[in-house]
This record gives sequence, structure tokens and C-alpha cells, in this order.
Amino acid sequence: EERRQVIVAGIANLTAARGLTAMAEQAIIDEVTDLTEDPHVIMGSFPEHYLELPREVLVTAMEEHQRYIPVENASGELAPSFIVVHNGDPAAEANIRAGNERVLRARLDDALFFYRDDTREPLEAKVEKLKHVVFQADLGTLYDKALRLAKLSRLISEAAGLPSEVAQRAGRAALLCKADLVTDMVIEFTSLQGVMGRIYALAAGEPPAVAEAISEHYLPRFSGDDLPEGRTGQVLSLAEKFDNLAGSFGAGLIPSGSEDPYALRRQCGAVFNIIWKAGLRLDINELTAAALAGYAEVNSLEFAAGVQTELADFFTSRLRLAWGGEGFRYDLVAAVLPYGLADPVDARARLDALAAAADDGRLGRVYTAFERCYNLSKGMESGEPDPGLFTEGAEHRLWSELGRIREPLQTRLRAEDYAGAFDLLLEIAPAVDQLFDQVFIMAEDMTVRENRLRLLKECATLFMDLADFREIVPQG
Repeated sequence: EERRQVIVAGIANLTAARGLTAMAEQAIIDEVTDLTEDPHVIMGSFPEHYLELPREVLVTAMEEHQRYIPVENASGELAPSFIVVHNGDPAAEANIRAGNERVLRARLDDALFFYRDDTREPLEAKVEKLKHVVFQADLGTLYDKALRLAKLSRLISEAAGLPSEVAQRAGRAALLCKADLVTDMVIEFTSLQGVMGRIYALAAGEPPAVAEAISEHYLPRFSGDDLPEGRTGQVLSLAEKFDNLAGSFGAGLIPSGSEDPYALRRQCGAVFNIIWKAGLRLDINELTAAALAGYAEVNSLEFAAGVQTELADFFTSRLRLAWGGEGFRYDLVAAVLPYGLADPVDARARLDALAAAADDGRLGRVYTAFERCYNLSKGMESGEPDPGLFTEGAEHRLWSELGRIREPLQTRLRAEDYAGAFDLLLEIAPAVDQLFDQVFIMAEDMTVRENRLRLLKECATLFMDLADFREIVPQG
């Protein structure tokens, strides 16, 4: 902690005296604190012509390669200076500064050569080289992947009802999104994949949305990372992850235990997070089928028949874990999981409605009404009851209540007003209670008994239109 304070104070003194601001990432501060026993802070510089390089290249060369701290001027622009935390003799400060400046200049000389060489031709010209780069030994090349992503991106855009220009831009970005992997800059500075694709795409005159999508399609890169912001980037990022998941499962590269070398669990979780953030109405099963079909069309790969089922189970398990991690009750999660893959946005809205009802106590009241109806009628075949066979006022009342709420309930469900739908179900609870209090359901007359059971079946079915109430566990 003392070393950290020395470093932070030294950085503040150097920058304040020069009117600069240090871009001191916490990770870099942590690392140089651990790398030095007797830390000293100095500032070095580099020739201004290196500022021709994109900001991201300069920062990467300083931070990742040398553990230097970049600095900005008052305008927020990168300054031709950097901060070094060293462990040497302060009396040799001049030599230490010169040595670090020499090392950085060599890095930047390489970077400038790569940048100028890479930009001699447009990014599109590098796509052909992807034919010679293997994506995965059993799954073809990166060129094949680009073709699959282009097709899948357009399909996702159309399935989500997005404007045609989004589909066009996503398809274009898909064809270009791996091209920077064969550039000299990314071969040398591998962490800049996607970033350089965006920079080179803009330099080649590609639309900004296409360029941004090239960068965003890798997001999120780790747990807690940023999600894609642009619509085109969201679509392409989803296509990337569906293609990775489909190919990996098809090739038998399925996570087991703690082993997940291709980060498929993270990518699966990212699919849901992107869909929720963007509000995209997509069917997971349809997209996994499309992704699997892409391998058949582009690579002539026929995967085992059960792969899509395995993918569905995998997505369902990750969805269950994701909602459990957010603190939702496990039984409420189970109640909406049947809707989860068909439309994750819809399923989340149903879950929120159930959770709100559980918090304020309404869920227990509604569940009791459902349970009483379901437990007796679950073995009964479906069929509308005959009101002419009702002999008790409570039977007529419940049938009348069901008729009253049936259409409004469906209207609210179609409008995804699940809180409103829940309130309607709550309204029929007193009629259910009255029926069980005043009427012997299991009458000796089998015709009357079956008619009453059909009435209960009809009632329970309305509850199931909102969620699978069979999964709910009474609390308290």
C-alpha cells in the first residue's frame, strides 16, 4: 500500500506540473505496484510523428507491452509523452528515461510500418486471405465462417423485424469482420482484433455502422464486459456466438465440468444479455437450427441428429443459472422456462410479473386458486363444461367469471401486460374458493362430476397461459 501511494502521488505530481492527465488504469497501477520494490516515477516522451497512429495502437503499445501509463493534454488528446514506474537508482534517471524511450520508439516504429502497409489496400482486399486461415480443424476456414456469419446476420435481422438496412450492414460487416486477423498490426498486437478492423474499415470508406459492428461483434469478451451498443453490432455479435456454439456442439466440443476451453458458457449467457439489452424478439431454437444449417450449406458438414436438442438443453440450463444469479426464486424461474427459448424477452417479462406478485403477496393467493383447480382436474380430458348441468350457484358464478375474463386476459397476454393478466386471474380466486366451499366436486353422478371437473380444467388452463403454475412452490 505504501508503494501504491508513492506511485499514485508521483503520477499526480508529474502530470499536474505539465497540465496533463494520466490514463492510469487500475490494472496497470496494480501491476507496477507489484513489480517494483522501491518505485520511482518519471516521464518520457516520443516523437510527435507517431501520433499518426490510431490512439488504440499507441495505448496498447504503452500499456500492454511496456506497462507505461499514457497521458492526455487539456483537450483530451493523446500527448507524445508517457509515465514509467521504475525500480532503478534515481541517480540514473536520465539513462532510465532514455532506455525506455528507445524501447517504445522501436515498438512504435514497427506499429507505424504495419499501419501504413495495412492501409495500402482496403480491408475488403484481405478477405481472400481468410481462405488460408483455419477457424477450427473440423469447422473450416475463417472465410467459410465469414460466409456463414453474413447469412446468419441477415436472418437474425429479418427474424427480429429490423429495417432492411440493418440486415444489409450486418451482412457487409460479417464479410469483413475477420479480415483484420490477417493484417500485420493484429498479428503483432493481437488484443487489437476488431479494433483495427473498425479503424481499417473507416479508412476504406465503409459506413460507420459497419465499422463499429466489426469491433463490437467480439463483445462481451469476458464476464461483466460491455455489450454491443449499435443495432448492427448486436446482430453480428449474436451471429458470431450462435455460429460458435453450433459449430462447437456439432464437433463435439461441449463444456463438461469446469472445462470450457471455447468459453461457450460465457457466449451463451452473452446471447441472452444482448437480446435483453436490445429487446430483440428472437427464437433461440430457430437460430440454432439456422446456425447448424449454415455449416451444412457452406462446409457440407452434417452434424449428429441430437445436436440441436443438446444446444436447447444448454441454453435452457444457462438461462436458469442466469436468472438464479439475479436472485429470482428457482420455482418462478422454472414456471417461465417453457417460454425462455421461444422468446427470451417475453419470458423475462413474465418472470418480472411473477416476482412482483410474489413480493407483494398476491402470488400465494393466485397459486392457491390454481392448485385447487389443477389438482382435481389434471387427469381430466379437456373439453368445455355444459352450463346446463350446473346445479349450484357457485358453479354458475365461476363459469360467469371465466367468461368475463377470458377475452380480456388474452388481450393482455397478447399485449404482454403480464401484471394486468395476473390481476385478472386474482379476480377469479374468490369464485374458486366459493365453489370449493359450497360444492362437492366429486359428485356421485358421473355426468355432474365430470362436468365440474371440466369447469376446473377450464379454469386451470387460463392460469397456464401466463406461466406454468405447476412449478410454483408455496412459501411460508
